[in-house]
Amino acid sequence: MEILVTVAILGIIMLTALSALSAVNRTAAHIQSTLTAADTASDTIRWIEADLGALHVTAASTYRAPDVGKDPDPYGFRCFSGSEDPSDFKRLEFAARAHRPLAPSELDIAPGALARVRYFVRRVDDRFVLMRTDVPDLQAGLDPPPPAAVVCEKVLRLDWAFVDEEGEIHDEWDSDDEQWGYATPKAVALTIEIGEEEHGQTYHALFALAMAREARR
Repeated sequence: MEILVTVAILGIIMLTALSALSAVNRTAAHIQSTLTAADTASDTIRWIEADLGALHVTAASTYRAPDVGKDPDPYGFRCFSGSEDPSDFKRLEFAARAHRPLAPSELDIAPGALARVRYFVRRVDDRFVLMRTDVPDLQAGLDPPPPAAVVCEKVLRLDWAFVDEEGEIHDEWDSDDEQWGYATPKAVALTIEIGEEEHGQTYHALFALAMAREARR
């Protein structure tokens, strides 16, 4: 009887220890996931900040609104939902002196040259991925599509917001549109959620733009 009681007590102790160990492992996994998401978010924010910090726009004195059917301003600032974009995700595109060669090219274009930068989300397998392309102006519109760099994986949410000169916030922008006074925003806000479903981490960033075009009065 004493042996049976001892075995039962040992069993309870082992179950308690295993339960505690399992809880520790779950906590460690959650902490590691949080740290990984934080590192990814930090890298993503730094990448976007570098691009927006090198923003280039057409000056108000030389800007001409495009006529109907004409090509838009190649240095325009736009955020919109494209036909290929997943629902709830918008693409951001602008010109910046932040060219980063992503693939071998026959063209001799130095890093940091003026390029058309695009951020957009694509579904890859069962996840959403934030991607980036940049195309030097002289290649604009040419096929095949430019190579894309993966900026951030496991994107659950990506929201852009734009602050105009009056301090009002918009969730879209088109510097070739009269609705925005043919201006570019004063600041860009980013909200991004990264991770697994129901366990994502949300991060926020605000980028003040050093270069902007005033609205037409």
